[in-house]
Amino acid sequence: MTRTGAASNAIAKERVNTIQEAFPESGLFANKKWRISPEPFALPKKVIKELNSLGHLLANFLKASNTIYNQSVKNKAPSWVCSYLDAGKPDHLIEKARHKKFSNSLPRIIRPDLIWTEDGFAITDLDSIPGGIGLTAWLNKTYSDLGYEVLGNSKGMLNGFASILPKGADILVSQESSEYKPEMEWLSKELNDHFKDNKKVISYMVKEFEMKKAADQYARASVSKTGTLDMGRLHTYKFNDDLFRKVTTLPGATNHGFVLFLDWSGSMAWNLTNTLKQLFNIVHFCNRVKIPFDVYAFSTEWEHSTYSDRLPEVQKFKVGDLKINPAMRLLNMLSSNMTKNEQNKMMHNLLMFSNSMVRYRDWSKYGYPIYPARCTRLGGTPLNDAIVCAMDIVPQFRANTGVQKVHSIFLTDGDSMNISSKFDIVRKGGSLHNPEYGEGIANFSSYGNAVYTDPVTNNRLTNISEDPRD
Repeated sequence: MTRTGAASNAIAKERVNTIQEAFPESGLFANKKWRISPEPFALPKKVIKELNSLGHLLANFLKASNTIYNQSVKNKAPSWVCSYLDAGKPDHLIEKARHKKFSNSLPRIIRPDLIWTEDGFAITDLDSIPGGIGLTAWLNKTYSDLGYEVLGNSKGMLNGFASILPKGADILVSQESSEYKPEMEWLSKELNDHFKDNKKVISYMVKEFEMKKAADQYARASVSKTGTLDMGRLHTYKFNDDLFRKVTTLPGATNHGFVLFLDWSGSMAWNLTNTLKQLFNIVHFCNRVKIPFDVYAFSTEWEHSTYSDRLPEVQKFKVGDLKINPAMRLLNMLSSNMTKNEQNKMMHNLLMFSNSMVRYRDWSKYGYPIYPARCTRLGGTPLNDAIVCAMDIVPQFRANTGVQKVHSIFLTDGDSMNISSKFDIVRKGGSLHNPEYGEGIANFSSYGNAVYTDPVTNNRLTNISEDPRD
């Protein structure tokens, strides 16, 4: 054996030992033994792209299957379809499955069984039970810790499973599926740690907020007399003129609110998932301390909506105003006015959306697993426009909620699109010209003499040129 070969074998053996040491004490599958590879199975880029796009295709397949089944039940498709799929099921189960509440529901998990062939992979089964998720999550984490790039990253499977259980849940394993119990135990522990980490962050935020709020309250506390004699001081009447009870009044506790603005631009794609997680921590914090909040995403893509022609104008511009991008929209994605279930569902959808954006940007590697509506995709960065709009939104939020303090937070990577300056263009004869969006100071020369007036000192600065126009 060559020296290089011996070194390679030593490294492989060390990796196998590391993987064996990382095995959970209870194992992953009951009564199963494993052959361990020192490195993960390598896949061609073409296959990786196909695998990443598979979820969207299988979801569409299940939707189509549901449609055909429902049409068969209504005799609008061959009757043998529903007869075949209902065979062997008890009547009460069929009745519930056909109920309008469930008839179009899709499983939270789509788990295909794949077999590798010379021509790629073949799908042999389409299941919806979570068996194998714990095993795959452990494999991803273990091989990723060894420095390998794995499909879905080290926590992809864990985060995906956590996203369908945003509030946590009990995992029940039937006797029939008892072989999956060890991996479900490992998965439950990892999920509990996942939720616990978030709770630690939120609890720390709550603690800091309550401490500062209390200090602020006592700083603004007022002491007043009650008009009732304090019997404990009555004996001091000879040298104390103040014999009345006093009361300390603290301002109301619910005196804060949050308005958050989320950058919904293309440059955020790579870090949108992590930004959303930070946003969700703030949302959970607001819910914990019971203070109102609104979350807006600033976007330029809503003009592609089917209903864009019915939307009101962003601005009724008049000379002297800052010109707002007519394509800019603020999308109210989360609010304290939503129910807890509505918030959880929206946060889940936003995470799924952010994952699709990352894969969309890196299409050569990940493919196109999800196709969000055109009007909700990431676009330009009307950050400055959003700041201007916040000047109206924040006071309105304060008026609607009755809070004393409103904290405005912008989650963005910066680099705003241009916004026109505040300016008037006066033609000869005294008429005013309303500039279009993007028509800034650089274009003034096209109107002849440009006069710049300082609104404070009234000093004027002008160029010297002939205006060829009337």
